[in-house]
Amino acid sequence: MVALPRWGLIFLFPCFGSSQPMDHRLVGYFTSWSVYARNYHVPNIPARLITHLNYAFANISPAGLMILGDPYADIEKWYPGDSWHPDSLRGSFHQLLILKAAHPSLKTLISVGGWTWSTYFSNVALTPQSRHAFAVSAWSSLTSTDSTALTLIGNIRQRRDAGSDTPS
Repeated sequence: MVALPRWGLIFLFPCFGSSQPMDHRLVGYFTSWSVYARNYHVPNIPARLITHLNYAFANISPAGLMILGDPYADIEKWYPGDSWHPDSLRGSFHQLLILKAAHPSLKTLISVGGWTWSTYFSNVALTPQSRHAFAVSAWSSLTSTDSTALTLIGNIRQRRDAGSDTPS
């Protein structure tokens, strides 16, 4: 593990692939909320040291579509050099495009769900139509951010009856 200054909430996961003997990946994990109290931003990521970057989190709407998790951090926050034109991409997603342009081999992934936004995973998986609708919305998000893949992070929650310690 490499010691890095000011990581904010980025974790590094060394991964060793099976396709080549020397194939390796060093995966960073960036949370959208790092731009707030931690004051850690996409340009702070030492992209020369990682091969992949997971951006957390996108959400799932009640209709089962992939949507932004934090619109302000994701596409609205203004950074120096950003355009104020209404159709311009800003925020961390624009910063990711700039980072990828400077480091073309960097692969980015969007993580969907997490503990907070796992509510609609079962609805998405329920029917072929719901899976298709989610896939179309996810593809649109991936192509607009030049991301490589999605990671789906669902958490199973159990409801408990009032006054009972046993899951229902």
